[in-house]
Amino acid sequence: MRNMKSLAAGCVLLVVLTGCQRTVVVTESFVNKSDPAQVLKLESQPSLNYDFLGRFRNAEAAGVYTLKTDSGTISGTYTYVVDSQGKIRQYTFHPQQGERWTAKLDSHGSFTDEKGSPWRIQQFKKVDTQAKVALHIGG
Repeated sequence: MRNMKSLAAGCVLLVVLTGCQRTVVVTESFVNKSDPAQVLKLESQPSLNYDFLGRFRNAEAAGVYTLKTDSGTISGTYTYVVDSQGKIRQYTFHPQQGERWTAKLDSHGSFTDEKGSPWRIQQFKKVDTQAKVALHIGG
């Protein structure tokens, strides 16, 4: 009897947690307005951790990024955070090598990095991997 209760509780927890899992993958690309050779590509990763726990810490998404420049490619992970009032939206980039950097988004989806360089959004694609629905904006 005790094992059945434990099994039932485990199944309920699994169903609840599975329902919280993010199934939407967002891919974005940005171009540096001052240096068009610099292209930043972001891809969110479906994550139980950020979808379930992130709601309490204002973390909206996490994923991987690549930044292509004339001098090479930098890659790492990123997080997207929104303040409690939804007014400040910010990416924080965690490169595999080097120092962390941030970028604050404007109301149009573009951003300015820490050095003051403006970046414009070039492409936005949102795919719900579970429902097989996609939204694609840009080139």
